Amino acid sequence: MTGRKSLAAIAVLAGSLAFTPARAETVTDFYKGKTIRVVTGAGVGGSYAVYAQLASRHLGRFIPGSPTVVMQSMPGVSGP
Repeated sequence: MTGRKSLAAIAVLAGSLAFTPARAETVTDFYKGKTIRVVTGAGVGGSYAVYAQLASRHLGRFIPGSPTVVMQSMPGVSGP
């Protein structure tokens, strides 16, 4: 009889541990200290590259956590 009671107590304890709330990190914590890479498939002097540079320069301010945004040009990859 005591074996069944202890087994039931263990089952209740295991069941209560299975339903603990999950804790996710905030968006600010996720992006803090990270680097976002903006890749453009156009040449450096082209208009697409200029727009990408302009966007990457100001993009980090609008993302929570203010990550570092780096623009990388890869001409011929998959550009216009």
